[in-house]
Amino acid sequence: MLELEDGQSVGFADMEISAFETWHDTPASCGFTFVTKDNKRAAVCTDLGVVTDNVRNALKGVDMALVEANYDRQMLINGGYPYPLKQRILSDHGHLSNADSGGLAAELIEGGTTRICLGHLSPHNNTPYVAEKTVLQSLASFKRNRDYMLEIATRDLSGLAVVF
Repeated sequence: MLELEDGQSVGFADMEISAFETWHDTPASCGFTFVTKDNKRAAVCTDLGVVTDNVRNALKGVDMALVEANYDRQMLINGGYPYPLKQRILSDHGHLSNADSGGLAAELIEGGTTRICLGHLSPHNNTPYVAEKTVLQSLASFKRNRDYMLEIATRDLSGLAVVF
């Protein structure tokens, strides 16, 4: 097992993998960046709660990012989860909403990211359609498939493969 802490990196399979801290209510919650030998950069960033400066710095300049779009706020509030769980998810140490994911996606595109994948969608408080629709509202000033490509990760691993 490989353990990385915030700011640490390791070489693996012709890539450099680095960890960065994310705000979540679990110990050692982190995202990862990957840099290939030809300097292509990708990131995986879930379990956010809130987008911190540390997250922004880690994602700055990546070519591709998988970012959390965990829940639709109205679906969560009106859904069947107990109140304490709803509060946990909505907190700064919980998960990222579709609207917040859209804000992050816009920041990334402004910084040169061209491929974004929405992931870690809640099966109870989100749908791929709702996540995509909400994020696209935040990206209205950009042209899809010209300025960026947007995909939604599937839960069952039957989605598209990403090559960068």
